[in-house]
Amino acid sequence: MVDPLEKVFLDHWRELVGNEVSCVIGFSGGADSTSLLSLLVSLRSFFASFSVVAYHLNHGLRDTAAHDEAFCRSFCDRLGVPLVVDHEDVKLLARQQGWSLEEAGRERRRQGYERVLKEYGLRWVCLAHHRDDQVESFFLRMFRGGGIASLAGMKPKEGVYLRPLLGFSHEELVHYLQRKGVLWCEDESNEERAFDRNWIRHELVPLVEGRFPAFREKVVNFMHFLAEVTEGMEVTLYSLRERVEYFHGGWRLPRKLLRQEKIFWVRELVRTLWREEGIWFVRGRWLEAIREYGDSGLKRIVEMKEGGLFLDRDWLTWVRWKEFETPQTREFRRGDEGSVGPWNIQWEEGDGVPPGFPKASQERCFLPWKIEKLVIRPVRKGDRISLGRGHKKVQDIWVDAHVPWLERRWSFVMESEGRIVAVYIPGYGFRVSREFYIEEGSGVRWQALTLRKKVKI
Repeated sequence: MVDPLEKVFLDHWRELVGNEVSCVIGFSGGADSTSLLSLLVSLRSFFASFSVVAYHLNHGLRDTAAHDEAFCRSFCDRLGVPLVVDHEDVKLLARQQGWSLEEAGRERRRQGYERVLKEYGLRWVCLAHHRDDQVESFFLRMFRGGGIASLAGMKPKEGVYLRPLLGFSHEELVHYLQRKGVLWCEDESNEERAFDRNWIRHELVPLVEGRFPAFREKVVNFMHFLAEVTEGMEVTLYSLRERVEYFHGGWRLPRKLLRQEKIFWVRELVRTLWREEGIWFVRGRWLEAIREYGDSGLKRIVEMKEGGLFLDRDWLTWVRWKEFETPQTREFRRGDEGSVGPWNIQWEEGDGVPPGFPKASQERCFLPWKIEKLVIRPVRKGDRISLGRGHKKVQDIWVDAHVPWLERRWSFVMESEGRIVAVYIPGYGFRVSREFYIEEGSGVRWQALTLRKKVKI
């Protein structure tokens, strides 16, 4: 006889996915994932196309880790479901990456899910989040300063990830297992109030529920409303996204956008861009504070382990530390090619008179034939270049031309035997030192450094 919950789950699965089961399930051995695996197996007789693989990560954080793994192996054997088990020192991983234990475990499980998905040729990753998880997440994200999309909660389907239990409560799932006579593992850490989610679950939720018995349902309904609002907001955010300039290692927004649009929309756009990088919570009045800053100088608005948000006269710029490339010192000789920061550079030479010779341009700097070696390096404080009637500091050139912060970080100097040959400023081109000018019509051979963008600016 089909359990009532299995019938509801069958209808929900057909609505969510269709008439097939092809997934890897995250299986910890706890009540939630045990009920999900049991419900998935109950679909076997209804679909001709059925393929389920369980994935368990033994992170060794609890004394019961070995017992949990043994339970998962035994349970999957009884159900006839393949099980993949990985072992990971999550504490070590967290230290190495600068993550919390929760972040390290989540990232390691994600890697495992997606590896198994590919190896077994499956379509979906199935996770056991339920309705009570949604309620807890609502409060957790609200207390951490989440925006509208964040408070809208988890979606039943996001990319390859499915959460088919979001319509069920933890209590319903436990009662289902009890009716089936199925045991599960208890995670003693779920009782520790030191964790924010556990405090919300065991302290806050019962307190509110004692006063407002239907509050869980009301919270979930409000989250559904926020999800609808989020969908409507995407239309406006889509048009604003056209104003975003992307580059390898970050993005930036024109500062005038903050004056033209309501601060609400700019905040949601930035939060959307951050969420796409896995950054959900940024504390503080960071965006409101932007309007309090003047136009001069550079302001560091936000700094976190993932990156930094900077404001200059014209741009609000976000850079990811691990990917952001700036020029480093390296040597070039005739015929060499290589990368300097976000640029590909090639030392070219040839006969005749090439287009534009001998004037420098945005992408090419012609060099006197006597130069056989160059050192390319970042701009240093005090660097001067001879232009016209005298010398000028590179930093003064930046100031006079209102060069944005990003272009300053990507500028570089070319030296020959300790003398500055030229400085390159993205968007402004090469500025050649007077002593290295080339006279028109001089020589029959030419050489030049040619610059090509590795990334869009």
